[in-house]
Amino acid sequence: MSLPPGEWAHLLTGETFAGGEVVTVNAPVGTPAAFVQTNDPWAERLLEALGDL
Repeated sequence: MSLPPGEWAHLLTGETFAGGEVVTVNAPVGTPAAFVQTNDPWAERLLEALGDL
């Protein structure tokens, strides 16, 4: 998966990735490869809410 420029966090693991690069993440059934840009105003809330799943 190629991420746009910026810093991105995986919504379910919190792992961060540099944008503008191709990244590979595990995505077993029930764990989608979903990302949020870390400077998004909702990023912290989303990561906290979904990190407990």
